[in-house]
Amino acid sequence: MHTLGEPPEMSDANIVSKLATVGYFSDVERIVCPTIGFPSVLTHGSILTVDMCAPHGKSTSGQSWHVSLCRGIRRVGVGRETTIDDGTYYFESIALRVENVGYFDDFSYRLSARIPDDIQVDLYDLSVEVGGKLFTQENAVQIVQSFPSQPRFCILSDPHVGFKGYPCIDAPNVDEMSLFRNAIKDINESRPDFVIITGDLVDWSSMKNWKDLRNLLKTFQVPTYTTIGNHDYYWDNWWDGYPPLLPASVRCDPVAIRYYLRHINPHTNYSFDYGPIHAVCLDSGDDAVLAAVEAYGSGLTDDDLAWLENDLQGKEGSLVFMHHPATRAGAEDELKRRANAGCITVNRTEFMDLCAKHHVAAVFSGHEHKDEYWHQDGVDYYTSPSVSRSGENNGYRSVQITVEGTFHTGVVTVSSQTREYHSL
Repeated sequence: MHTLGEPPEMSDANIVSKLATVGYFSDVERIVCPTIGFPSVLTHGSILTVDMCAPHGKSTSGQSWHVSLCRGIRRVGVGRETTIDDGTYYFESIALRVENVGYFDDFSYRLSARIPDDIQVDLYDLSVEVGGKLFTQENAVQIVQSFPSQPRFCILSDPHVGFKGYPCIDAPNVDEMSLFRNAIKDINESRPDFVIITGDLVDWSSMKNWKDLRNLLKTFQVPTYTTIGNHDYYWDNWWDGYPPLLPASVRCDPVAIRYYLRHINPHTNYSFDYGPIHAVCLDSGDDAVLAAVEAYGSGLTDDDLAWLENDLQGKEGSLVFMHHPATRAGAEDELKRRANAGCITVNRTEFMDLCAKHHVAAVFSGHEHKDEYWHQDGVDYYTSPSVSRSGENNGYRSVQITVEGTFHTGVVTVSSQTREYHSL
């Protein structure tokens, strides 16, 4: 579960400052969290906290707010679901008792509702009705009997939804979205405890690409957490819209992730606990250096490092997830090892020193579309392949926590017909 203090939009100062001038907060009624990319995992009898954006003047009486958990008929399974109105028809709805409504400012409310003791263990859609309006977040609440002592989770990276291929770079005639759907189907059948997707969710930011991504996220049957990557900051299809050597500052802008923050995940940096796991998810930035084949991450700000230092206090053995790697010392190519090609730029060594200081167990990244590993100062560094990009050995990473508190990990290779497991 994740611990909430102030509403997330008020706590993430970096992204607030980026988006405040472009109308991010104005007139967008919605469930802020939990969301499809930032779900809550709760046990029977516990309290569900819901942050809402709604105009000033709503009643703070619990009787005016109606909160329910719903299970849609798409739960039948990926590829066999029968949906009505794009999956928003529900055959079962469980009303929750609203115990408290808090009012923060002209547009922010926080609700507390109790999870029934007899509710079935499952992944639920969350609905909130107030003032005659109904708001829904799919796959936002997971109910568990208890948190496992040896959880298993999967890491997907670089789905690049909307990818159309880059001339002379990628192999043609590969259906990337079928690979992504096959991975989702495979994960749904194996039922890990949760999934984390480490960035480049879309190939470039457009309403269609974000909505297509959201529709794919709906088909997961386990809670799914998301982080963002450099492609999520792109204004346009990077190959069609820009020459390859155009400066990164022209191609990237925080406005591009506005839909993501409003409707998929309100955070850029956050953490959550799941049994023995303390997971930290970071935004490793947009493009800092752009060449024909390499894009480096702008990295972590000093404020990001201060937040991370505070979050890791007393959390030895934490797991960190972000899009760009911190090191590629394990890369096969000597030049990539020396240059740390594709890694974060700002505060790279400071980040690695901080991970060593707080005894972080592992840092998991994507971006390079390769299965790579390096160990430094007691910390394991992994990159994972792209789940769907053409011309790659596509797959996702599976991680199993052991009874000793360590973990085993390997890559599950996904294709149209077969799957293979490679243990590291």
